Amino acid sequence: MKNFLPNLYYFFVFLIISLSLTPLSIYFGKKFKIIDKPHEKRGDKEKITPKVMPRSGGFSIYLSLLILFIYLYTKNPSKELLSILIGGTIIFFVGVIDDKYNLNAWVKLFFEIVASLIPIYYGVKVNFITNPKGGYLYLKELSIPFTILWITGITNAINIIDGLDGLASGIVSIVSITLGFVSILKGQFLVATICFSISGISLGFLIFNFPPAKIYLGDSGALLLGFILAEIAVWGALKTTTSVILIVAIIALGFPIIETFTSIIRRTLKRKNIFEADMDHIHYKLMDSGMKEKEVIILLYFITILFSILSIVLLKRLSL
Repeated sequence: MKNFLPNLYYFFVFLIISLSLTPLSIYFGKKFKIIDKPHEKRGDKEKITPKVMPRSGGFSIYLSLLILFIYLYTKNPSKELLSILIGGTIIFFVGVIDDKYNLNAWVKLFFEIVASLIPIYYGVKVNFITNPKGGYLYLKELSIPFTILWITGITNAINIIDGLDGLASGIVSIVSITLGFVSILKGQFLVATICFSISGISLGFLIFNFPPAKIYLGDSGALLLGFILAEIAVWGALKTTTSVILIVAIIALGFPIIETFTSIIRRTLKRKNIFEADMDHIHYKLMDSGMKEKEVIILLYFITILFSILSIVLLKRLSL
């Protein structure tokens, strides 16, 4: 309990900071015309945008994270914090440019890979995977490719599920607090502090992002949250004798990961560019079946909570 309460403090502090900064994000979006317009097309279908909407949520997310990491770095300078700050800054600005000018998908992927190389340069990479039956699977020369795949994959997975108001930010909040609890159990208190803070930041933004939304997360926010989550999971795995935090992240992020894989397969089978946006994601299909937007969002929150509980149950059952 004594290790839980300080992290709860960070959760509420950064929830308030995020709440305070999100109106500024709305202002930036309107002033610099970083917006979504009604009746725009995604693939051959119309996007769910009822009115002109700022898609500048990344500003409040980034500024909140900047405050967090600068504060933590002044207290505990570390290469891991520096790598998140530098890599996250690259991702944020690429996302802002994409939100404003619609970057080519391959250009965006190039910069995502560049950002993923920052933590690798500072030594934050997946060196091994825990075998549930005992022992480790050492990745050796596959360590760097696996880390790049993991970081870019999760970065884009969060962006892919950012199709309904509040879906991505709510799921990130749930997964972050799950990783925070596991980090406390494993004695990774700095990682736990970051996770609880991210959960608070995401929840603070969600208050403005839940239907009817006043602002969209945008690529700058969705890609940034995905990048931070991915690197935190690697960092947590690096600092323990098992890769348990990474395993928990994989399970807790079950919905975004499954949605990413199915999107790639679906687009490949249709001979479409795998980066081409469409309206065939599960959340859109659920709405097409007759469910309301809020019902779909709450259902997918519930599924994420179940995945998160499953990850902790497996952690206990396998004694990881």
